[in-house]
Amino acid sequence: MKTLRFAALAVVSLFAFSACTTTKDLEANSAASQQWIAAQSRTKPAAVFAGNWVSTDWGGAALSQRGRKIEGVMGGYNVSGVVSGSRAYLLIQHDAKTHYTMILRRGEGNTLVGAYSDRVPFDVNVAQLAEFSAF
Repeated sequence: MKTLRFAALAVVSLFAFSACTTTKDLEANSAASQQWIAAQSRTKPAAVFAGNWVSTDWGGAALSQRGRKIEGVMGGYNVSGVVSGSRAYLLIQHDAKTHYTMILRRGEGNTLVGAYSDRVPFDVNVAQLAEFSAF
């Protein structure tokens, strides 16, 4: 009986510890995300990124833009970010966590080109190509 109580206590303690770690990780992720976005808000928007887009890597994307702020969806992720000059700086999020950061610019024709990183803040050393076409 004591063994069963000890095992139950150990399991409850493990879940409690995991929840604290997850909350702390989410808070750090959120703070880093907001700091990265704030650092990009330097110049007036010089490009429009609003529209419906498609990518072979990301699927469909629907972006709206109001001034420098961008919101939308991309694949199964929520998107938020800012436009600074001719670039869009995006946070790609799911369940309140930023999973990717992305930097885009308008390409030739009706395209968006840039790169994404699975790091917060954006890390050019692990960045991968991102390309979208108008849908």
